[in-house]
Amino acid sequence: MSKLETNTIDTVSGTANLTIGSTNTSTITMPNGALSGQNYPSFFAKANGTQSITTTTYTKVEFQSVLYNIDSCFDTTNYRFTPGVAGKYFISAHIGIRNMDDTEFMINNMYKNGLAFSNFYDNQRVRGITSSPTASRTLSVQLSFVDVANTTDYYEVFAYQNDASTNVLDNSYGSWFTAYRIGA
Repeated sequence: MSKLETNTIDTVSGTANLTIGSTNTSTITMPNGALSGQNYPSFFAKANGTQSITTTTYTKVEFQSVLYNIDSCFDTTNYRFTPGVAGKYFISAHIGIRNMDDTEFMINNMYKNGLAFSNFYDNQRVRGITSSPTASRTLSVQLSFVDVANTTDYYEVFAYQNDASTNVLDNSYGSWFTAYRIGA
């Protein structure tokens, strides 16, 4: 077995792809912890305040606290994710809303470029909580998907609930938003 030692391998000028092992079936083994830069850009943000979610209105969720924000892809002013690098992304958001009762429901809705893109909902009856219809509980919903994004696409999370009054985002159940690149 031969050993190649170098600091940089680059493509030929005018080409975009670097191929290793093009004539034989090849396996490339990477040492544990030796790679960096994969799955970027990426971020993880969470809500840490008490945000009101108005009844029967889609309300943009404010994720104020950022655990990490590699390549500055999460905008902490507008609470949106803009990849900046084209590719396939795993995107996920989890929200909880307090004081939901009866058969009321909530929706976790992801918007892409200002338009509803994907959603998931939950209610008391779906969860089988019907023994005490006046009991208030926190409902929580997680939404996850893979999408192909260009450099300027942007994603935002909106919450909807149909309780008779304004309810509060529940941060004790973890309201968060995350994404990372999984490939070209």
